[in-house]
Amino acid sequence: MVLKSQTQARRLIMKNVHKKFLEFIGFSDTEAESMLEDWKKAADLLELDEKDIAFAIKEWIPKNWNMKLKGIRQMLCANIREVVDIFKIEDYKKDGYGIIYGVLPSVPTNYYAMKYGGDKIYVGYPHYQLISVMGALFHKENKYIDRAEALGMTQGCKHCALNKTRIGTESEGLFAQPDVVWSWGYTCDEAPKTDEFIKCSLNKNWNYIVTRLPHDTNLGERDNEKRDRVEYVAESIKDGQRQIEKTLDFTVSDEDMWKAVSDVGRYFKKIHKLNELNCKLPRQLVSGSEMSLIAQPIHIPFNTGLEHHEAALDTLISEIENKGEEADGPKRPKIGCYFASYSLPWISRLFLENDIDLSFSTIMSFTDRQFEASAYDDPFMVIAEQWLGMPLAVNASYEMEMVCEKIEKYKPDAMLFGFFNFDRWMGGHQKMMVSKVEEKTSVPHFYIEGNFWDDRNYGIDDLATRIESISNYVKMNKMLDGVGDDE
Repeated sequence: MVLKSQTQARRLIMKNVHKKFLEFIGFSDTEAESMLEDWKKAADLLELDEKDIAFAIKEWIPKNWNMKLKGIRQMLCANIREVVDIFKIEDYKKDGYGIIYGVLPSVPTNYYAMKYGGDKIYVGYPHYQLISVMGALFHKENKYIDRAEALGMTQGCKHCALNKTRIGTESEGLFAQPDVVWSWGYTCDEAPKTDEFIKCSLNKNWNYIVTRLPHDTNLGERDNEKRDRVEYVAESIKDGQRQIEKTLDFTVSDEDMWKAVSDVGRYFKKIHKLNELNCKLPRQLVSGSEMSLIAQPIHIPFNTGLEHHEAALDTLISEIENKGEEADGPKRPKIGCYFASYSLPWISRLFLENDIDLSFSTIMSFTDRQFEASAYDDPFMVIAEQWLGMPLAVNASYEMEMVCEKIEKYKPDAMLFGFFNFDRWMGGHQKMMVSKVEEKTSVPHFYIEGNFWDDRNYGIDDLATRIESISNYVKMNKMLDGVGDDE
């Protein structure tokens, strides 16, 4: 009887802590109750116990995310909805859904078009959702990285944690077998090799389609203004999508394509507006990590749809437009960055504790020119032109031009690069950009070695002194710049 009572008590504690978590991040009592069992299943598969959930509620989330803002709470709810959904993929499969996975950075528009065009289509990046939420909300180590390293993706060779997670989860059968993986090699050259590794070593039935882009434009050329370049990318995207349509036996209409272009384009414009409003505040309401998290749909499709993220985005815009006392007071210096990690939100928090706003991310924001009307009347050409306006997709000199435009627009007091030490491509060219952009803009630039996916090889204490030093320099520099302004 005692054992039975202890078991019942434990179940009640688990139920209560899980429901409390859902309500804490913003779900209503009714919503929390209706999705409780699905969330408990997801948490169990993620190996999150009651201590992990309690830690998230009491410490990690309130310390690193601005829960005073309704838009932030809505954003976290949108992400948890997607995490719950990735553990329903097996059920979708049994119900006859076609399952399409992918890997970032990618073009989300075509995934939504396929979802609109297919009767029963799942589109999503379950591996990405796993690695992101574990860091962002629970600060818990991802065991699948260790599993991948044991299989050959060794730590010393600097492989991407996301691709390691894909290998680790597949080796243990965590997620349902997809019908097809759209493997994007536009920026990540390791993603297609990871799919090849999985097929050769783990799952001979792993079906993947590769879309690549040769990086052969001349330095300084504007990729999205070269018609032959746009045509090439449009055809490569169309070819990948048509292969998927053939595999799953469905057809995407032009109407589906244009709806997806419109929906994603609208989201892009709202992200641009949020950046503009937030960066103009004397004290930002939304941190760099929060800006990056709400901007995820720039490169990632969500099977649960755009509407939940868009509702959060609309709320954040409204909250900034009706800013409260938190945005008032002495102006805080701000630092723009290459990418403010949402998996490591403590980086933004440490800067804020040093009275510095970590601000916009160059790869998660837009230039004004990206919203000029397209000259093309074909949806694939419009999507290709859009992609070739992204900093991740272009030659280094054009990306530097974009970064300089954003520095001019948002006027940061300094810039921070780094956290790509695992990436032999992007990690290398960032170091070149630091010196070149600093030289052109005269804005101080800083670089920190690290991995934006996880911090198991360094920690908060390791970077605290470095961040404090950068913050002190920026504040002193800003103080000196102001000397004599009133004379």
